[in-house]
Formats: sequence, C-alpha cells, structure tokens
Amino acid sequence: MPKRISGIELYDLQELSKKLGVHFVTLERYCRQGKIRAQKIGRSWQVSGENLKAFINAEK
Repeated sequence: MPKRISGIELYDLQELSKKLGVHFVTLERYCRQGKIRAQKIGRSWQVSGENLKAFINAEK
C-alpha cells in the first residue's frame, strides 16, 4: 500500500519490486541512473505514482 503525503502516492522500492517483478537492486540502480525519477528520503528511495506511470509507459 503506497504512502500518501499531501495527496501524492509514494512507493518504496521493496513494494515496487513485488509489484513489478523486478529485483530491488535493479530498481535502486534505475533510480541512481535516472531511469526512474525518485527521491531519496532518509535511506530509502521513494517513487511517486506519477513517476511510476511514466516509467511503465516508457518501457512499452
């Protein structure tokens, strides 16, 4: 279940890993390379619902 902050859905990489069937480390690398737009909050990467949709659409 995504977190909601100010009406924005935020997903952590562990959650996305399960949803997308992609290893956590791969998603982390995508964030560092800019393939997925994400923000690092504390020690974890957070991906907004909007950025997740953009990533999925770019993969098609």
